[in-house]
Amino acid sequence: MRFRIIILSGLSKSFSRKSGIAMPFMVTVLATSLYSVHCLIPPHPGALAASGIINANIGYLIVIGVLFAVPGALSAYFWSRWITKRNNISPVNENEPDENMPAEDLPPVFLSFLPIVVPLLLITVKSLVGLIDKSGEGIISRIFYFPGEPVIALFIGVLLSLLLLKKKSISEMNSLFSEAIVKAGPILIITAAGGMFGMVIKSTGIGEILGKLLTGTSIGLFIPFLIAVVMKTAQGSSTVAIITTASFVAPMLTMLGLDTEWGKL
Repeated sequence: MRFRIIILSGLSKSFSRKSGIAMPFMVTVLATSLYSVHCLIPPHPGALAASGIINANIGYLIVIGVLFAVPGALSAYFWSRWITKRNNISPVNENEPDENMPAEDLPPVFLSFLPIVVPLLLITVKSLVGLIDKSGEGIISRIFYFPGEPVIALFIGVLLSLLLLKKKSISEMNSLFSEAIVKAGPILIITAAGGMFGMVIKSTGIGEILGKLLTGTSIGLFIPFLIAVVMKTAQGSSTVAIITTASFVAPMLTMLGLDTEWGKL
């Protein structure tokens, strides 16, 4: 959670300054909301990789993830509002210098949301259409089949993000992609390491052994959560914990009675 607070510190200060709302309130709500999305909703690497490991429907996972993430964010909102009022915490001073870019240099709000919203909509719509048209022969199913694939949808999001650039020179693009690679590198390494660790565990057969031992017990549904808690506590990364848990649980799904489309979610 501390990393999310650091990431959102600038945004929290700006919101607090402009809205007159206490800084701790902004930090807690934004960090909790980000963490909810981080753990529950594709295309975050952890949720996306886990859905691939257990062969879960990504569109359904987005819908279910939103249903669980919203209550988490709302609980943070109400708790933060109560604690800031109780302690009479003041917002950020308006006289403090604003380190953000001038408003005239920022892209339109509509364009800013496109790279995020469009891929999510494409993936979700494809899954929902598939729920209605199981044969996949309908016109709408055919339209969304290709762009609704997660990799293609995310690539479309990348292309849409290029619309945010005011300068599209070669040097500007090279600088942009170099910076993006530097920032994305650690995420890719963590995701790959978590997947590798999970596959090692899967190859050892530990998941199948545990599945047989726990078959018929009353804690079957809680096993994925218990494994995730242990992994998160042991090494700190939610992404690694999610991927490792998925690799652990994948061989156990049938024995735990969770091998249905909705059971995997």
